[in-house]
Amino acid sequence: FWATQVKSKLQELHGSGFKIVVFTNQLGVSKGKVKLVDMQSKLDAVQAALDVPLVAMVFTADDRYRKPLVGSWKLLESAYNSDVPVSKAGSFFCGDAAGRAPPAVKKKDFSAADLRFALNVGIDFQTPEEMFLAQPQRYERAKFDFDPRGLGASPKPFPLPASEG
Repeated sequence: FWATQVKSKLQELHGSGFKIVVFTNQLGVSKGKVKLVDMQSKLDAVQAALDVPLVAMVFTADDRYRKPLVGSWKLLESAYNSDVPVSKAGSFFCGDAAGRAPPAVKKKDFSAADLRFALNVGIDFQTPEEMFLAQPQRYERAKFDFDPRGLGASPKPFPLPASEG
């Protein structure tokens, strides 16, 4: 694993009642770069090595289920959580795509999709370094060019154009 603490931390979370869900964008499958059977084998091997039950949600198309969109979260809530409401306040998302760049990290993150997914869903976010190594990370938590969560929050109405007359 990426760090020796991964297995014990996930077992600890599972033992505390957390459901471990993997949300993964795998566009390479639909483009023929990765075989779905290989992806399944890899996930099966990871689950066996962790000795923790996983729900793996693998998204192979560029559609509403792809992170950072929230379709995958809604699908989890509606179809893959045994009719148990998901507590957003008690949930968090761990991902390596946080939009970090040097000097905060050695190598620039390939995207900010994981951070944006957590922000869009409305749950806490942690990088793997934060979750497994307890190493604080520097990244911008509200990383949007446009943040729709602020719509309607302004007490001022949109300015109306001056009437021509």
